Amino acid sequence: MKIRKGLQRLLSVFLAVLMVISVVPASAQAEGTETYQKISSAGEFTSGSYVMVTGDNIAVGALDNNWVLAVPVSPENGTVADPKGAVVNITVENGSAKLQVSGGSYIAPKGGNNNGITEGEYSWSWSVEDGKFTFSGTDDDTVRLASNKGESNKFRAYKNTTVSGNPNGYPSEFTLYKLAESGAESGGETENVVAVPTA
Repeated sequence: MKIRKGLQRLLSVFLAVLMVISVVPASAQAEGTETYQKISSAGEFTSGSYVMVTGDNIAVGALDNNWVLAVPVSPENGTVADPKGAVVNITVENGSAKLQVSGGSYIAPKGGNNNGITEGEYSWSWSVEDGKFTFSGTDDDTVRLASNKGESNKFRAYKNTTVSGNPNGYPSEFTLYKLAESGAESGGETENVVAVPTA
């Protein structure tokens, strides 16, 4: 009889823990474990959170003075998990894209057809070929967003002639990984439903 009462108490504690877990917002449970999935076509490229990765598995990080930092990532099976410091919020509209890097800064070319990067809301031109995306300046900014292998893989906008003259030294093609859809992303707090076991 005592064993049965002990099991009932244990089951009660277990159920109480499950109930607490079930009402915690899914976004809080998943914090730091987001999964970003590879996209490869223009139709998949819509506004959202992304990881922008060069062929060397270097991702776009935060703006740091005159550079955008490089963040090593490890894509696996078409996904990137938990990319700390490498999330870029991209607003896609009318054939252009605004890039808001980790830390909240928007990035723009230095201007005047010069190599460099600066903080500012800017509409980059973009294109995709064979699943690789490129981001270019518009109007007088004949530049492209690229990594610089000679500067610890950090990113800037570089003249098209600089990039095309040394594509291995200035990787400018990005594989994009987009944050997977979830209930939390849609703005609502989702609850995990846990079935209550019977004794």
